[in-house]
Amino acid sequence: MKRHSFIRFLFALSLLFAASAISVAQPWYASKAAQEAAATDIASAQKDFNTYWADKTPTKGSGWKQFKRWEWFVAQRAFPSGKLPDAPLRWQEFLKLEARKHHSDVSLRNNVWEALGPSRLSNLGSNSAGLGRVNAIAFDPRDESIIWLGAASGGVWRSSDAGNSWSSTTDDLPSLAISDIAFTPSNPDIMYIGTGDPILGSMNSAGILKSTDAGTSWQPTGLSYANNPSAMVTAVVVSHDDPNYVLAGTAVGLQRSTDGGATWSNQSAVSGGVNKLLVVPGAPDIMYAMARSNLVYRSGDAGRSWQNVSAGLPGQMAKGTIAVTAANPDYIYALFANFGGSFGGLYRSTDGGASWTAMPNSQDVLDNLGYYALALAVSPIDPNDLIVGSMNLYRSQDGGNSWYSAGHWGGWGGPYIHADHHVLLFSSDGGTIFSGNDGGIARNASGSGWWEELSNGLAITQYYRMGGSASDPGVVFGGAQDNGTTRLDQGSWDHVM
Repeated sequence: MKRHSFIRFLFALSLLFAASAISVAQPWYASKAAQEAAATDIASAQKDFNTYWADKTPTKGSGWKQFKRWEWFVAQRAFPSGKLPDAPLRWQEFLKLEARKHHSDVSLRNNVWEALGPSRLSNLGSNSAGLGRVNAIAFDPRDESIIWLGAASGGVWRSSDAGNSWSSTTDDLPSLAISDIAFTPSNPDIMYIGTGDPILGSMNSAGILKSTDAGTSWQPTGLSYANNPSAMVTAVVVSHDDPNYVLAGTAVGLQRSTDGGATWSNQSAVSGGVNKLLVVPGAPDIMYAMARSNLVYRSGDAGRSWQNVSAGLPGQMAKGTIAVTAANPDYIYALFANFGGSFGGLYRSTDGGASWTAMPNSQDVLDNLGYYALALAVSPIDPNDLIVGSMNLYRSQDGGNSWYSAGHWGGWGGPYIHADHHVLLFSSDGGTIFSGNDGGIARNASGSGWWEELSNGLAITQYYRMGGSASDPGVVFGGAQDNGTTRLDQGSWDHVM
């Protein structure tokens, strides 16, 4: 990422960070209708929030701080009435700007931004800063040393050397918020990315984008702002037996395309928005979906029909996720967070969701942060070996009966790794685990006692505020999302707070 058109960069930021309500259900919304109203009117959200907290004291993990972050951000982008910008209108203005840049407006083509960073980690150790939040990690099906990742607001990045270096070709996408990356099994050069940030919902989606040249260029599909502006994308999968059959989990439901993304239709068999969509490795006809209602659905015919397999799972929770394993296609785990973020239960099915067992647990492996950070992965070679990520990492090698610390943001009680994990992924041989977290991407190889940071080269930091020196133009300070305060001094970056 070297240079950006000035106006395009500025507008892309406003489009990316266009307001929408925090996507996780919060207790101050009395109903689903109230939460939906908050998505278009900041005044409505503030009223519900202030009423709820009028006689309460905010506590850690209650969601108070996250709402205030969202409120601060969207208040700058709301109309004086409190209404939030209309997504289709923003999209149309974006297209007009594109036309000006490419065809007539020389001033837009000549104004450029130069990327200054940071793109390298510094001062590594307990509580050190990272580079930025990673929402998605994927391996090239032909070569696992080729790693792809999707950042919360930094686009798609590719490493061809197992994470030692990174490059991106997505600076000019209409949305740099990436939620998922999918390959076409029969031709991995055909790729799809889901856009939008489902973690907090503060960055809107441009729908699903498609590449037919291994990520060199990207084109919009039929699922875009223009015809489905509320479709925050959460997951994308492509059928193993039909390269044109694509499924997408979105905030408004499960979407299906039978023509390679040109057109889409809603699949009513899965009710409501979808948080997770998985294909069982080694048994690709078996798929699972988790709805935002935390209901779990199973398909045995590669997503063409679905059955609700939620009997035995808990009722309404703040958030949930699921994980499957190549070691046994009948195993599926479901992890839940309570309102407030504490551990809401881990459930296991060994019969494809026909029945569920609540696994015993004596500790909060979510550290009261499950409403924000919630990740789960199962080893592809052992169905009883699983890892949970929230603020920290915990691993169980007996199917969730007992846990030990596998990584800690403070470096005590476990090997150091940046906090707040959003995606966990085992290598196909089960020997290496990758974490995408608020600091970037890290790797733990062969059960080693430490996590190796792989984030150097990623320009994905989310800054809240920046300030320059009045006496020295080479000195700039920036306050980042969950990555402290950094200083640029004569071309060199340091973490200072």
